[in-house]
Amino acid sequence: MKISSLFQSKKPVVTEKVEPIQKEFVQVEQVSPQVNKESQLRTEKLVSDASKPRGGVWKYPPLSLLSDEEAKPTTLTTDVKNYARIIELTAEVFGLDSKVIELNINRFTIQFLLEMSDIKEASKYISLTNEFAYALNFQSEKVQVYEVIEEKTNLIAVELQIGSITSPSLKTVLSSTVSQKSKSKLTVFLGLDKNAHIFAADIKLMPHMLITSMVNDSITNFFNSIIMSLLFRASPAEVKLVLIDTKRVELNSFNGIPHLMTPVIVEPEKVLSALKWSMGEMDRRFKAFSENGIRNIEEYNELNGYQALPYILIMINEFAEMAAYAPIELEDALIRIAKMGHSTGVHLIIATQNPHNKIFNKLLQAPISVKVVVNKSSQDNNSVNNYELVYSDLVHSKPVFIFNTSVKESEIKMLIEFLRMQGSPVEYTEEVLTKPVVARKDNGNTSVSSRDALFENAVRVVCQHDRASASLLQRRLQVGYSRAAKILDELEEAGIVGPGDGAKPRDVLTQNAEAKIAQLNKNE
Repeated sequence: MKISSLFQSKKPVVTEKVEPIQKEFVQVEQVSPQVNKESQLRTEKLVSDASKPRGGVWKYPPLSLLSDEEAKPTTLTTDVKNYARIIELTAEVFGLDSKVIELNINRFTIQFLLEMSDIKEASKYISLTNEFAYALNFQSEKVQVYEVIEEKTNLIAVELQIGSITSPSLKTVLSSTVSQKSKSKLTVFLGLDKNAHIFAADIKLMPHMLITSMVNDSITNFFNSIIMSLLFRASPAEVKLVLIDTKRVELNSFNGIPHLMTPVIVEPEKVLSALKWSMGEMDRRFKAFSENGIRNIEEYNELNGYQALPYILIMINEFAEMAAYAPIELEDALIRIAKMGHSTGVHLIIATQNPHNKIFNKLLQAPISVKVVVNKSSQDNNSVNNYELVYSDLVHSKPVFIFNTSVKESEIKMLIEFLRMQGSPVEYTEEVLTKPVVARKDNGNTSVSSRDALFENAVRVVCQHDRASASLLQRRLQVGYSRAAKILDELEEAGIVGPGDGAKPRDVLTQNAEAKIAQLNKNE
């Protein structure tokens, strides 16, 4: 668009931006000023009717549980023609000859495209960023000057951030096409970048995340945005959560939901137990992978034809609170999970307000590709909370500034109430926090066996079916995979079933379950 026609137009011409390239585990999408109702209904159906666990029991939460309230964008009051004149005159003052030939306006930014007379002068324009900001009466951080790489290589862009970008609502990001297109159950929606693009990341591909901040409520909101994203998109059979909150108040709202492997952990001594269990679970999964000749959790679930193994996300709020408790064991556990958890579907998200801790510094050197710094929380003129993040990963050449998705307490309560009303049983994995111990008396003396409390029932199940497998025990004993695999190992150790042979069920070496149980009890 020529500058002459621009000045004759009563209203600025609005052109749509090209949708950004989606890179690896980060997805972005430009937010439109209004959400199309028909598109929103399609999205709700997609979220609620997404791939369900076997039996089709799980009902995915509808987006109608979420608030429709959204901060209103600031309207543009200044004539953009004046901005174009000022940009041209400022460049001319510094000896640069250029003309504004096109502009692009979206909800939060105006982009002026200048045609340079000399392509070699691009660096000079970029160096005048502060001068453009001063002339336009903008804060320097809200003005960006960069070279445009297109067919015409003599273009320079001056981009202004107009009004204020605010933290988007959870409903906005879950209604987006990014949410529709993402198939991963571990995709989380972190907010908007400075260009008002929705920023989503796949935890499965990160594979772990470290968060630092001096502002506690911002960390809490960040955790809530991750947890809520997962609860709307994943069933308990697909994603399990281990929530650790030694501050005791931030994550307790999520107690009682079926996605939890344990109640929210608040005691430091139980944290170490949970991490040790996680390492044991990793070993059990690696063993199952090896027996089936596969390498990771995706291949294992594909082999079984359903989500036989859920992803496990361990979220630790305020790492510094527990770092003083058994620091050596804690360090070993976290670094081992960080190095080996990815293939088995075990992922870490750790937050702290004290990033100078020795263990935390060592974690920064571990294979954790995503670091997030929560700058601050603030309120705009509409009294809407804004949560600002700086997100660093291996995809972007420099950190990305993000307005974190805002989650309200009322939305959390509505979702938790919906999950509880489904009637799905909350099945905690007891051995995460403590190893099951069964006491038996032998000649008046008490001896302790470390066998699972369901061991005898498992003997009866495998003898009845004349075959043994972890999936069989899962169904018949109604336990998770990790516990079923452990019981299967105990059956092998007791000589009841034979060794594993790939994906084939194990042979049962005894026919009389009650006689074998009596013999084992007598020996103990």
